Amino acid sequence: MPTEAPPRRPTTSFWKRRGSPRGGGALPIAGLRPFFWAAAYVLATTFAYSPTLSFRSPPAETGAIAPRDVVAPRDLIVPDSVATERRRAEAIADVLPVYDWDSAAAGRIEKKLRQSFQAAREAWAVTRRRPGSSSVPQPVRDAFELPIRDEALAALARSSFSSAIEDRLVTAAAEQYRGGIVDNRDLMTENGGRGLLIRDSASGRESRRRELSDVVEYGSQTKSALAARLSGGSLEGRDLTEVAGFLATVLRPNLVFNGTETAHRRDQAARSVETVLTKIPRGKVIVRKGDEISSRAAEWIAAARVSVSDPSSWVKLSGVLILQILAAVVFWVDARRQRRRRRERDPSTVYGSVLATGIVFSLVTRGAFALAESLTSSFEGSAWAAHTYYAIPFAAGSIMTSLVAGMGPALLFAAVHAIGAGILMGASFPFALFALVGSLAGLFGLGKLGSRSVLLAMGGLVAGA
Repeated sequence: MPTEAPPRRPTTSFWKRRGSPRGGGALPIAGLRPFFWAAAYVLATTFAYSPTLSFRSPPAETGAIAPRDVVAPRDLIVPDSVATERRRAEAIADVLPVYDWDSAAAGRIEKKLRQSFQAAREAWAVTRRRPGSSSVPQPVRDAFELPIRDEALAALARSSFSSAIEDRLVTAAAEQYRGGIVDNRDLMTENGGRGLLIRDSASGRESRRRELSDVVEYGSQTKSALAARLSGGSLEGRDLTEVAGFLATVLRPNLVFNGTETAHRRDQAARSVETVLTKIPRGKVIVRKGDEISSRAAEWIAAARVSVSDPSSWVKLSGVLILQILAAVVFWVDARRQRRRRRERDPSTVYGSVLATGIVFSLVTRGAFALAESLTSSFEGSAWAAHTYYAIPFAAGSIMTSLVAGMGPALLFAAVHAIGAGILMGASFPFALFALVGSLAGLFGLGKLGSRSVLLAMGGLVAGA
């Protein structure tokens, strides 16, 4: 018997258009070239999962009226200029005004007073017996070193520049310096509501002073305070007033506001405050249609625009493109492998079916994502916004791929589209895991069903719900 030649194994060309098999009609997609499906799949899925297309709006201006609801496209961490400025203002307010304290002022004035009284007493002892007018002799005027009016000098001369008055003036000056003499009390009261930071000019040591009631202003307040301290002694009436005025003139302020050091410390305190960051969850309504855009809302909108147009977003877009190209290649290799193993359907038919399913369900995912974003403006809380994205039917695409191509392509389909969904949600690994687990659960639950018609009916019912 002649030996029959073994049947030639049919081959499939990637670029050759396959005709309809004899004895039956072919699916419409079987006749299209695989490269068309590959290109359409890559473009459609890249568009659907592109993070750079998640947010587009014109730049917002402070004070303008929002033409539409603006929703955060992803979780954002943005600087809060209002809170930052508030904290800087609080830090500046915490810095006490710095006042330089001249601790040696009392010693200097005591030395000058005693020298002047000693010289005046010696000159008075020589000139007081000489006949003449009642005015103070010129040698006595020259001997008294401190600046003094004639009336005050005459009052001291009437007591012969006694040591008792000298000691009383020295004690009053020391006590007044101990309380403090300031050049501008109003400025001190304005800046020192919580006290002053006193810095000793000699030692550099600093201390906080809260009680300011005994601080007097240089001039009339100092004169009144000294008159009260000198009263009750040998000086009375006009003599007391004149001597108190003399002493108030020579007591220079020993508590001086250091504006340069205070400004420097407040500037350092403001610089030490870190920028306050605010987390804006995905789906949070930044501004509603018809509301006036505040300065904070304008900053948030600008941050949202930057988040989808920065270089990292384009890197993600390139990654999605490469991922989908590799997926298209792997789908084709798997279709050819099934052909060689099972010798059933044409690889182009399987390949086109898988890619068509991928195109449809990537666009469905994109549309559901856009719908979920639009629905977030109807909810008051951001938690509702996060929940709406979990209604996207991720498992439906994998189940359909399993029906048309088998379990292998369906598993790959589930992994690729779960990654795409995670990127679309702002590189969210938990969401990608949620999409993958849901798809795998649907695939492994597929074997429990008795017929595909029951599956399709159940899928339609779930999708409608």
